[in-house]
Order: sequence, then C-alpha cells, then structure tokens
Amino acid sequence: MLTTKVDLRGVPCPLNLVKVKLAIEKTAVGDILEIEIDDGEPIQNLPVSLGRQGQEIVETIKCQGYFRLKVRRRL
Repeated sequence: MLTTKVDLRGVPCPLNLVKVKLAIEKTAVGDILEIEIDDGEPIQNLPVSLGRQGQEIVETIKCQGYFRLKVRRRL
C-alpha cells in the first residue's frame, strides 16, 4: 500500500475538490492519499464530498493551522 501526499493549504473551495479528484484518479484502489487542507470551509466540505464519492476517510488529524486527511481510495 502506497501513500501519496497532496498539500492543498491555501487552495480555496471548490478548486481543492477538483485537485483532490485528480490526485485520487492517480492513486491505486486501496492506496492512501494524504491531503493537507485548511480549517474552515475546506475541512467542512471536502470530507463530505469524498464520502459521497465512495472514498473512505481513514484518519483526520488537526495540525497547527490546518488538517491532514488520510483517504483510502475505494473506487
């Protein structure tokens, strides 16, 4: 299982969702995509959108001024 990292801090909604979709497409099914996103709208919207797409949020970590999501590609 590989982990790919994407730093989307400073990238506003909905552009961060577009970038995450592109990153997920490059991630093999079962692998982990680690995403760094800002507090506020991104952390409120992105996990919901990923869940609707059928992806699995494995872990959410609050860091200093941002969040780190670990997402397992399911589809």
